Amino acid sequence: MNIKPLLLAAIIASASVPALAQTACEISGQLRGPAAFDPNQVEFVSAPEPSPTGLSFQTISRVAGLQPLVLETLDVSLDDRYAVTMCDAMRIYSVDARLRDLLPQLRFNDTVKATMMRAAGGKQTLVLSGLEKVARAPKYFHEWAGDGVCPNRTGTLVAYTRPSGETIIVHNDGAISYQDAHFNEFNRQRLDPGALTRLLQSFPTAGFDVLPDQMPPVDDTQSQAAIALVCGRHQRVMVAGHEAALAPVLRNLDQAKAKALSETYYLLTYRKRHEVAYLDWPFPQMPLEKMEALQEASMRECDAARKEKRRPGGVHLVMEQDAPAWFLMKLPLAYFDYPEGPREDPHRYVYCKAGARIFRVEKDPGAGEPGQHCSSWDCLELTEALEPAAALERAEVAAKAEPSCCVSTSVNGSEKSAKNAAYERLCSPLMGIHGGVRWPAGTAVELAKVPAAGQRVDEQEFAKHPDLYRELLAAGNCGKDVGIDFLDGSTLYRTVRLVRLERTK
Repeated sequence: MNIKPLLLAAIIASASVPALAQTACEISGQLRGPAAFDPNQVEFVSAPEPSPTGLSFQTISRVAGLQPLVLETLDVSLDDRYAVTMCDAMRIYSVDARLRDLLPQLRFNDTVKATMMRAAGGKQTLVLSGLEKVARAPKYFHEWAGDGVCPNRTGTLVAYTRPSGETIIVHNDGAISYQDAHFNEFNRQRLDPGALTRLLQSFPTAGFDVLPDQMPPVDDTQSQAAIALVCGRHQRVMVAGHEAALAPVLRNLDQAKAKALSETYYLLTYRKRHEVAYLDWPFPQMPLEKMEALQEASMRECDAARKEKRRPGGVHLVMEQDAPAWFLMKLPLAYFDYPEGPREDPHRYVYCKAGARIFRVEKDPGAGEPGQHCSSWDCLELTEALEPAAALERAEVAAKAEPSCCVSTSVNGSEKSAKNAAYERLCSPLMGIHGGVRWPAGTAVELAKVPAAGQRVDEQEFAKHPDLYRELLAAGNCGKDVGIDFLDGSTLYRTVRLVRLERTK
């Protein structure tokens, strides 16, 4: 019988964090003890002066490292959203010189009350200006853990951070704190003793104790993928270059993530719906499906003629001809906030069809009015309504020509496609598609049947249509009242979005 899982279970039940840390370190194989404080790894600042826009706050923290000095915040005196960003392991760079004699007395896992302030004059603007060791149970600033700020007060045991912002933290009591790439937090679950033991046993399997420890400076390396083990000391190992060795640890961390999300679900909603009308394109001599290519060719002809100082000809002569006025009268107006605009437009929800393809075709607001010359084929604004996968491919092509923060991303120097980077993006490029995206066939969700309170989407449905639901999830995390517009049949659904929520008990 393996008594360590039973021992771990007993320790968790008794909530003895120091004992748990000792047992965890034994299981994890992290054999080297904590180093003594090194004064050469901090900057001592004499009489630091608060900066004019300075911020001062206090924390109850755990000493999570001595070389360099690392304090892990367990609670903070602040109450706003900014406070949540303080609930982390913080490397201390600048220290008030009056603390010079106190710091060598610190030991790993000590509980301290620290004062931090924004100050001028040091290498870092955030200075440790006050510190006192807490011998007994500390008096926290908030009555309960998770009461508006830090979710756990037993301290971090294992932490995994990714460049996307995704973070998995397993605390000393087995509780899991998971933050996805969109800063949504889930922290109601905990690992059972067996799962916690398997996670810890994966560290000696990976040879983690002898892998190089790196606490990076405050620069672009800070956001690289890394795993930290905080048992007898704070050891942070970069994933890059050690993927094979760390594979057992990463597998167990993936299981911890799955546990953190085990009581969550996806909810799909939309804000408004509008009935749309379709016009069959009546000009076989000017095929709608070729119109964009013809407009681009016309523009190239104009550019070439301008450079050669001649009159444009060829396709441009055809495209600059006026479209029939009787047809222009049926089209919606362009150049205003689609489809909510200040001007009344009786054709606001009109689309054009060419066989099975659907296009949003808009006219210039001045088309057909006296003195205006915007009635040509060249002046029509066209956007094809595509299904998500095809729309993403087109967005990726557009991103190469004109990069956008919502379309592509670069991580550690490697470009990611718009299609595969949904979780690493703040928003979805499908949000910016004028006229909407076509709802794909074959989904289990029928937008016409989605109730006002929304409809749940299960993991199986998500996995069947990842191009759709990943983009909806990215859109749902971009802002409270934003989403993607979808065409489905004869209806336009505005602000369709997906969010992940925790089940209420």
